[in-house]
Amino acid sequence: MSGGQKETMDKFKQSSDVERDPTIAKLLVHLKTMREAVPVNYQLKKDLKQKLLAQMQQMGNVNKAQVPVIQNRSKRTRRWVTSIALVTAVIMVSVLWKTMQGPAVEDLKPFPVQGEFVDADLSPDGKQIILLTKESLLVYDTKGQKINSIPLPEQSEVDSVAYSPLGQEAAFILRDQQRSEIWAANLYGGAKRLIYDAENVPIQSLNWSSDGKWLYVQKGEEIWKLSTNSTQAMHIGQGLRPSVSPGGNHIAIEQNGEIVVLSEKEKQVKKIGKGEKAQWINEKWLVFFDSAKQDLVAVNPLEASTKQVPLGLSGKLHGLPGELHSSVDGSQIIMIGHENKNEISVYTGTSRWR
Repeated sequence: MSGGQKETMDKFKQSSDVERDPTIAKLLVHLKTMREAVPVNYQLKKDLKQKLLAQMQQMGNVNKAQVPVIQNRSKRTRRWVTSIALVTAVIMVSVLWKTMQGPAVEDLKPFPVQGEFVDADLSPDGKQIILLTKESLLVYDTKGQKINSIPLPEQSEVDSVAYSPLGQEAAFILRDQQRSEIWAANLYGGAKRLIYDAENVPIQSLNWSSDGKWLYVQKGEEIWKLSTNSTQAMHIGQGLRPSVSPGGNHIAIEQNGEIVVLSEKEKQVKKIGKGEKAQWINEKWLVFFDSAKQDLVAVNPLEASTKQVPLGLSGKLHGLPGELHSSVDGSQIIMIGHENKNEISVYTGTSRWR
């Protein structure tokens, strides 16, 4: 059957069907209309797909463009974090290094006042220095500005000066051929009072107790504890140059060229090492001169090892270091240096004690 014949037969069939039922004719018309609309729907779908792909491609390009920015921000953030970490590490290492180094004296410089001094001491708060000369007690601030001058009796030999714990008084020794006397002078009013009178026995080295009620002294070759408000006196033992710890729990003295620490309450004795002129810095650290090292060394007598830590001061002075005195908190110090046998110099500085 040819195409023309088939089309003729379909029309005939349709016309026959229409004639039999008009509803079928309407249905056929609707189907034809939908069939003709299908290509339009496919085209719409194709257009929508192309638009979607184009939009996705555009978004992809934007994301690619944003990636370097994000990466750059990430790199900058990492650099900042790394820099902060490095700075923190440097600070921590510096602090740890200083801590591991132990005690040290820093910023040491000559005290600007020149003259012939017999002895010197630093006030408990570290703000003033007292100098003992043959004629007077001189009170200065740490910059060398004179605050007061207290005259002493003429033709008397003087020895040793020490600030009281409250900083209002200073004790000093007057000697002549027959006796030794311990006096205390008010540093701002100038009034003086006699604390102790010893006939025919030389007294050296003064060291106050932390409460100001006692003075530890060398009397002959013995250590004594003298009341500052009465005639009471207590014998401690054999030795030279006593130094009592701030808490009053330990006394450092010299015995046969060696530093020994006594516990007054527990009656214990501990040998520290060869040395002289011991001074407590705080309840933990003791400083003394080691003749073999020609330097001041620091020791913690409470530790079993009693390891000596040289302070390295010999190269910073014109002469040899003698005694080191500190404020109560140990942060400020003065250093007494011996230029020669008859002349001393004073240095100021700061310190740290772990």
